[in-house]
Amino acid sequence: MVGTTCATIREEMLVSYVPAPMQSPRIIWKYLDVGSQDALAKNSVVARSLEAQKKGCHDSSFTHPTPACEKTMRQLTDAIVLAVHQNIELPGSGSLPDWIK
Repeated sequence: MVGTTCATIREEMLVSYVPAPMQSPRIIWKYLDVGSQDALAKNSVVARSLEAQKKGCHDSSFTHPTPACEKTMRQLTDAIVLAVHQNIELPGSGSLPDWIK
């Protein structure tokens, strides 16, 4: 059986211009689980961006980053998003979120 989906698009949702590209929310490396960190670190772009972030943020906090730290954090986030879009193998969390059950 094939499921169907119905959606309504309101007129105010239509635009006659190209909206700005959306940015991903900043990913804080230390909050990723170890399995995900290990898998992502195997990607050369992620590994280089992680090293740059370590250097750029050594004297900064993640909540109030310096401009240099903010730049390297954004680069790391972009590298992670690119790796995920390239279908990098990430380990499963082992449990499903409540909304799936």
